[in-house]
Order: sequence, then C-alpha cells, then structure tokens
Amino acid sequence: GRGWGGGYQPSGRSTNENRQISSNSDPLPVSHTPHPNPSPEGEGLSVADLAYTRSGEKGETINIAVIARHPDHLPVLRAALTPDALRTHFPDLGAFEVAIHEVPGIHALNIVLEGALPGGLNASQRLDPAAKSIGQRVLRMGA
Repeated sequence: GRGWGGGYQPSGRSTNENRQISSNSDPLPVSHTPHPNPSPEGEGLSVADLAYTRSGEKGETINIAVIARHPDHLPVLRAALTPDALRTHFPDLGAFEVAIHEVPGIHALNIVLEGALPGGLNASQRLDPAAKSIGQRVLRMGA
C-alpha cells in the first residue's frame, strides 16, 4: 500500500490488515518530568508545575484549557488564575473580559478571554493571531 493509514488494496483487504505488529517490541519511551506536590499555597511553583495547557481562538475570543496534572492541583490553579492575574499577565492583549469555567470530570479550567483578538484571526496583526502560544504563556505564571 501507499503511505500510512487504511486504504483500498486490489486484494480487497485494507492496508491495516496487511500489517503485523511484533508483540516482543519494547514500548516507546515516554519523557516525563516528575512534578512536585504543591504546597497548599502553591509557593514557588509555576502553572507549568501543576498543569498542561492548550489554547486557540474563535473570532475575537481566546480559549485556554488548563488541565491539572493531579486533582489536588486544581484549587491552587483556581486561586492563581484569577481574572486580575490574567489581565496583569497579558497586558499586550489590551482590554478583554475574562470568564473562567470549571470542567468537571477532568480537573480542568476553561479560561475564555473575550475580545482579546480584535477583528479576529484574519484582521489581527499579532505575531500569533491563532493564539496557540497563549497557553504556553499561562504556564509561566506563578501558582
């Protein structure tokens, strides 16, 4: 077959059926840096020590998912990621509204910065108009 993925083969079988996976192969190595357990106040920690992030945009709005590495980290993240702290951390985004929503079941916060991308993706003159780096910038905030 050509390339990756399942595709039509003249034999009538997909390319996935033609592949064999060795059962005695070693698992892929996973890079993981252990993160400390937070103190109750999160002293000396950054958001990166406690969470993963993912961000993007829709229109003039930036969405940031902040997923706690451990359920116990969520209260520290909630206390650190306030609307005032976010406005202070992102002065380059100008005036914007902040809404923070809990995401039950996965120990996460959905942070919405309404109006942070005036004119949206196509009108923005920002270096990162799709707001993909905003989540990375949140990781540098103190916890």
